[in-house]
Parts: sequence; structure tokens; C-alpha cells
Amino acid sequence: MHFISIYELFRGIQEQNDIEALSLFSKEETQTLYRIRNIALYEYEKIDFSMIKIAIESHLPKIRQNILMLN
Repeated sequence: MHFISIYELFRGIQEQNDIEALSLFSKEETQTLYRIRNIALYEYEKIDFSMIKIAIESHLPKIRQNILMLN
């Protein structure tokens, strides 16, 4: 469910049109957040936990680093 929360926070950044914050995220990262959110919401039974593990180990640290750069 953390992926859903992360996506919703990112969506808020998009809605505020915060160009500085948006510039910290690549198009690929944005699309990945959206895909993971959709799977978590609508296709939970299809979750491939090995992919979630990869996302947690590979993508979340980079997203965290980008968010910390905003502060």
C-alpha cells in the first residue's frame, strides 16, 4: 500500500505543477509509479513479489533521494 501512497503524493506534485519537483523524476520513474499503483489497487492477486522486491531495492531509494533533494 506504500506504493499507492507514494503515487498519490506524486500526483499532488503534478497537480500543483511544481516544475522543480517534477524535474527530479524521469518519465520512466513516473510511469513505473503509475503501473505499480494500478497493480496494487486493481490487480492485487497478480502481484509478482519478486518485482516488488526489485522495486523496493532499486527504485524506492532513488525516489527517496529525489524527495530529500527537495528539502
